[in-house]
Amino acid sequence: MSYWIAPSLANKTNKSISVTNVIYYICNTYEVTYEEVKSKTRLSKVVRARQMIAYVLHKIIGMTLSQIGELLSRDHSTIIYSWREVEKFLDFDIELREVLEDVINNNHILITNQKAKELCK
Repeated sequence: MSYWIAPSLANKTNKSISVTNVIYYICNTYEVTYEEVKSKTRLSKVVRARQMIAYVLHKIIGMTLSQIGELLSRDHSTIIYSWREVEKFLDFDIELREVLEDVINNNHILITNQKAKELCK
């Protein structure tokens, strides 16, 4: 797993964003391993973790679909589906929203207050 800096956010905060920390935190929250997330398993908790990782890495950190696909051993079209699923469920899935808010509020990733408000409305 690599260490990646999101230029647009790093310039504002003078800190780097660790993809490793984001993945570790989400895997820990859903009680799955990174190896399970990369595997072909369709267990619901693994799928949910995989989708949340794809969402956070794309929508918040700004990684490309190809970069995320490499990290998760998935095609870019699967990554598109994953983050769209998270967006769809954020409106009514309280657990999903709480995990996202927890990632944001506990500084597992660094984002602006405006972006946090947009994501957690």
